[in-house]
Amino acid sequence: MAKLDALLRLLEDHGGSDLHMVPNEVPVIRINGSLRRTSLEPLTSQINKKYFYEIMDTEQIRLFEQENDVDFSYEIKGVARFRGNIFRQNNGISGVFRLIPTRVLSVNELGISSTIQDFIMLKNGLVLVTGPTGSGKSTTLASLIDLINSTKDVHIITIEDPLEFVHEEKKALITHREVGRHSKSFANALRSAMREDPDVIMVGEMRDLETIALALTAAEMGVLVFGTLHTNSAPKTINRIIDVFPDNQQEQIRTMLASSLKGVVAQQLLEKKDGSGRIAVHEVLVVNPGVSNLIREGKSHQISSIMETNKKEGNCTMDQTLQQLYKSGKISGAQALRKSMNKKLFENIVTEEELTAENMGQSSLADAVIKVDVSQIERSENLIGQFVESMLDCENDAASQSKTVILKSAGQQAAQIGKNEVSEKTEPEALFVSVDDFQDKIQAELEKSVNTGTELSLIIIEIDGLADVLQAFSFSQEDVLQVLKSCLRDNDYVTNTDEQVYLILCPCTGVAVDAISQRIFKNLKSFFSENNLDSQINVNVGDATYPTIVSDSSELLQTASEVKYFN
Repeated sequence: MAKLDALLRLLEDHGGSDLHMVPNEVPVIRINGSLRRTSLEPLTSQINKKYFYEIMDTEQIRLFEQENDVDFSYEIKGVARFRGNIFRQNNGISGVFRLIPTRVLSVNELGISSTIQDFIMLKNGLVLVTGPTGSGKSTTLASLIDLINSTKDVHIITIEDPLEFVHEEKKALITHREVGRHSKSFANALRSAMREDPDVIMVGEMRDLETIALALTAAEMGVLVFGTLHTNSAPKTINRIIDVFPDNQQEQIRTMLASSLKGVVAQQLLEKKDGSGRIAVHEVLVVNPGVSNLIREGKSHQISSIMETNKKEGNCTMDQTLQQLYKSGKISGAQALRKSMNKKLFENIVTEEELTAENMGQSSLADAVIKVDVSQIERSENLIGQFVESMLDCENDAASQSKTVILKSAGQQAAQIGKNEVSEKTEPEALFVSVDDFQDKIQAELEKSVNTGTELSLIIIEIDGLADVLQAFSFSQEDVLQVLKSCLRDNDYVTNTDEQVYLILCPCTGVAVDAISQRIFKNLKSFFSENNLDSQINVNVGDATYPTIVSDSSELLQTASEVKYFN
């Protein structure tokens, strides 16, 4: 478990959307649109770097070192995915993480209207979801893709930067592509997508001329394309697309847009009147022949009038939706006034006192500190590392001697170990994995062991002084790993929490783990003796058998028992 995981879990625990980590500031969480400080200690650039580099891969670190910022996605299994941006600023290395729920919310859970849902029934064309940053565009698009996935036998290609929602295949075949990792750019991915037999393409962001042009072309060629733009109304969305192109191309683009554009959904998020969360407010444009003519003739400023008067087809303006939500008591008059296009519609229903009271309420909320149990953060930073440390400390813990067998000599080792032996291997096949993957393997193998009734064992190796001698002598950490692997089977997993502590997971081992542990101890001692390092290195090898009745990895690590040390 990465150290950052505990902080990211705060988003899930407190209903937050974003985590801000800035040097000289405490971690800050955005909840219902307001920034809230936590009770944790201020961060430093060095702390941030340590946290971030632990979850970034080599390529992401390289990009950050070269470009001074990098986007990527990160997942805590069973909790959520996160979209991260790491960047340098005046005070050092900073980061912002946005929570992406593991479960895609349905259109009904999000309150998406039937008019918006009907866009998925189109065979081809362009549908845009627009709005400012943080307005929930990605969530809305994900729910529409999920609806297609649940109802239609089609091929869906999603293109995002970074990859956010990962859909499990239901009726549809889904291909997820991440810009920077799976393709050079949105434009490259779109160009490639047209040769991948798509029925539906979802473009995470249409931010440049080439991407927009390719999306229009795909829509004209018979593909249903969903995309996003950072605009706050349907007419402005149309103008934005056209204005991206040079003057000599704009007439052609109007013609393409008039025939391809099928709908625009402009979205904002407002705080609910009862303070229980936020609600999406939509402006919807359903493109009919009349709207197509206005686009073709460059009269997009008249589209708002059609939206106001042509409600039968599902059109509605942002102000009309705000009025409806205000009358139903879902949002306050002050919220409606603040987000409306035509302020006069709401000026008479909102008093100055209400505006002042709401602003003060938001201010006091932002000032309220989120209390965080520091001990919980510290305990969850590295569960495996903490477990290993506690097991090693048992050797000096008098209270634990009754549950811990300490083996001091080779004779005692032989007496306790029994006669189990493990055969030599000429080609070690044991798999070396990261600490995070090791934790996942524990959980997966535990589930198997619970079902089969077999034991799951952990071998702990502590090599005191190894970090120092690695710098002074010619052999490497890989040499140590080869010694470990030579003692293991092809279904064992190896990891290291640092340069001196190694862990080995042995599925379905039972009492045979004693023989494996003894062989590791003997082979390591022999290896260091042959290299004349016996006096500088101290080897401790211990093993623990997991109870088969435990089904949670956290509880498992806390209740592993009967640790034996070979030292």
